[in-house]
Amino acid sequence: DANAFGQEYFRRSLVDPGAGKAARAMIERRGISPEMVEAFGISPSISP
Repeated sequence: DANAFGQEYFRRSLVDPGAGKAARAMIERRGISPEMVEAFGISPSISP
């Protein structure tokens, strides 16, 4: 399913040491816990 594929792709980009660095910093600045990231499937998205 396309949604599951997209969610997994962006989840992997979040944990990538280089690609996810800015997104992880933003998540931390906003006070979002790792548990919330996992529970809600929070991940970066592509900006146009």
